[in-house]
Amino acid sequence: MLASNEIIWEIDHQKQKMIRGKGYGHGFTYGTGEDFSIDNSLFLKIHPEDRDEVWNSLNKAHQDKQTNSWEAEYRLLLSDGSIAYFIDRCQILRDEKGEPLRTVGSALDVTTSRQQLERIKEQNKILREIGWLQSHVIRAPLSRIMSLIFLANNLGGGGKSKDEIMQLITESANELDEVIRQITDKTNLIKDEDRRDLID
Repeated sequence: MLASNEIIWEIDHQKQKMIRGKGYGHGFTYGTGEDFSIDNSLFLKIHPEDRDEVWNSLNKAHQDKQTNSWEAEYRLLLSDGSIAYFIDRCQILRDEKGEPLRTVGSALDVTTSRQQLERIKEQNKILREIGWLQSHVIRAPLSRIMSLIFLANNLGGGGKSKDEIMQLITESANELDEVIRQITDKTNLIKDEDRRDLID
């Protein structure tokens, strides 16, 4: 328990007591020996939206005599108000009747990998938006500019004066410029994220 930076824990079901290792100490404190209860120090730090689900899921695993393992992912509220993400796993040791004797588990902090995954998802969303702008939105003003130039050069303006054609080209060019600005802004968002990752 002391050697690991995970939260190693054990439940003695006969005494309904829970002990935890002191190896993890980032962002919050917890009791190392206390009653196995939803009101103990670590369960109280589980995000309110996750707490009942985690508690009920663990107890359901204990009650099912055929179940020898359990796993859950949940959020913990840290002392500074931020959120940490944990994956918790355990093995349930039972007697010959299938009643739980001891449960031995390990809670692993996966906050960094979860944050990186969220960044990747956000970057993928931005890349999809850039792809849409490039393949669809940018083509409309560009097609109009090309058509107007063809109209002016090959069809004598098609009934429009040179000034009217130039005005339409200018409007389409401004629209094209706005789309290019949007693409540049979205590209810069990805670059800013990459810089923050390097700093972190």
